[in-house]
Amino acid sequence: MKLTINLTEKCNMSCAYCYYREKGQRSIDFNTIKAAVDMSVKQDNSTGICFFGGEPLLEKDLIKETINYAESIKKETGHKFYLKMTTNGTLLDEEFLRFAKKAGLIIAVSHDGLMKTGGREDSALDKEKLKLLLQYQPYTITLTTVNPLSVDFFADSMEWLYKLGFRYLVTSPAHGAHIGWDDKSCAMLEKQYKKIAKLYIKWTRAGEKFFLGAFETKIASHIEEEKHAQKLCHIGKDQISVAVDGKLYPCVQFAGNPDYCIGDVWNGIAIQRRQELSLHKCESEPCQNCAIKNRCIHTCGCMNCMDTGYVDQVSAFQCRHEKMLISIADKTAEKLYRGKNRRFISKHYDPAYPLISLIEDGLRRVN
Repeated sequence: MKLTINLTEKCNMSCAYCYYREKGQRSIDFNTIKAAVDMSVKQDNSTGICFFGGEPLLEKDLIKETINYAESIKKETGHKFYLKMTTNGTLLDEEFLRFAKKAGLIIAVSHDGLMKTGGREDSALDKEKLKLLLQYQPYTITLTTVNPLSVDFFADSMEWLYKLGFRYLVTSPAHGAHIGWDDKSCAMLEKQYKKIAKLYIKWTRAGEKFFLGAFETKIASHIEEEKHAQKLCHIGKDQISVAVDGKLYPCVQFAGNPDYCIGDVWNGIAIQRRQELSLHKCESEPCQNCAIKNRCIHTCGCMNCMDTGYVDQVSAFQCRHEKMLISIADKTAEKLYRGKNRRFISKHYDPAYPLISLIEDGLRRVN
């Protein structure tokens, strides 16, 4: 079982696009975490724990208590634990990074690069913390959210993070009815993706090992065809989100929404309700006959709900974004494939290529 434990609703940042921005100030208590871990141990032979928030590093002691508790269970029963954390990175310090390394806690950092600072590198005050993180975890995944207000610096941000030493770059446009993607910002987003495509080609031709999530997944969706559709997000099937009050949800975006509660840590998962959600086809009528539906993330019920209020209704922006990204990724892949680039062909056509398997596994557990 994979648990995302929401340690706190509090955050030391106030990103305008964050779906958590209107949450309260509560934090989970350790007994609730113990109940969640115990529930998982009873139901499965391994447990993935992702510490989430708010900002999880506001509750460092809870992280350490939970890991120590998991370690005691492992020693007693042999139960396997896989530990992840998603953080904005601002509260990282060397003491915690040493602890994380010893515990096997993999850290993913949410960072928007130069988009945080209006394109000014000299204002990226957390640069040294990012470098410190890479010293301890050189395979750190960055999670970058692109929003209309700062989309102009998207490509520059990717290059900035790359130059710092990050090689696993995962990006996503901001979602939600309040975000406000319009024709102008969408046109700029397309322009930025084309700039990033040039970076992708440049890095690949240089023989670099890297993973640029937005492009890799769309390229893989062409190669894998219908098999790729089976990997797409389907609500209720994979991750279980544990809210601060101990209630369970099929995804972090639904935490606190009673319509999507699927149980609690004391009584376990409401199996019937979970099955009802997982069987729900998050696919609107226009999607059914679309030529790229097996390559598109229209099945992501939580993303749909954030945009339109309904799990089975895809927003006009999401549809536009997917068509845009797939087209650019395909042209990028075609250029490298026709050029017989060995790095590209090895990455996408060799099943033994270690980079892709490593990152796909990492992404499943981080998310």
